[in-house]
Amino acid sequence: MSNLPRILVCHPLHPAGVERLRQAAIVDIETSLSSDDLQAIIGQYQAIIVGPNMRLPHYVIEAGYNLRVIGCAGSRLDHVDVSTARAVGVEVRTSPSSSAVAVAEHTMTHMLLLAMQAARHNPALSAGLAGKTLGIIGFGLIGQQVARRALSFDMRVIGVRRNPSRTAAGVDEMVGPDAMLDALTRADIAVNADEDLIMTADAATAFTIIGHTIAELNTAMGTATGE
Repeated sequence: MSNLPRILVCHPLHPAGVERLRQAAIVDIETSLSSDDLQAIIGQYQAIIVGPNMRLPHYVIEAGYNLRVIGCAGSRLDHVDVSTARAVGVEVRTSPSSSAVAVAEHTMTHMLLLAMQAARHNPALSAGLAGKTLGIIGFGLIGQQVARRALSFDMRVIGVRRNPSRTAAGVDEMVGPDAMLDALTRADIAVNADEDLIMTADAATAFTIIGHTIAELNTAMGTATGE
């Protein structure tokens, strides 16, 4: 019998990543399991890798009597019962930087397209992003990457984060949640990189204000409508 740990991969990974895992463990790949299916087999594994669409409720984690680590592809944790995991001594790890650059670049592409569309409908608006004000709600890795790219387009950036005393590269003004609605009022484009943060404001008011901007882009990787 092998003494190698067993890892269950429930999210598509690059073949090179899977090969690295197989150098140190026995790896099983199952990307279409339900939570109930997972509950029946999770006790066989020391580690599991899941994506944002795989839920790990408390009863699944508690069934993992050999489980030591839960790896989450991406930055989200709302699909994992972190409290239960910690209570039974299971580490929960994320990989937030894995997609932050790609999401930020995708966001900038949409911003350029939407700015051009807005200019076609309103000749008073310039077609580019230069000189426009960008409001970024949430300054985790994605928000920071968007801000850096906005700087190269000569945009003015207003950031919203829970602790506004923490500055970030490419940000002209950083405000806290209490000033979020004012920041959105002054933004031409709003990027939502934190669903939980925008819900600390009056959501209906926030989205009404966003509706008056050129565009609202949702880069947050959660499930609500709204570091």
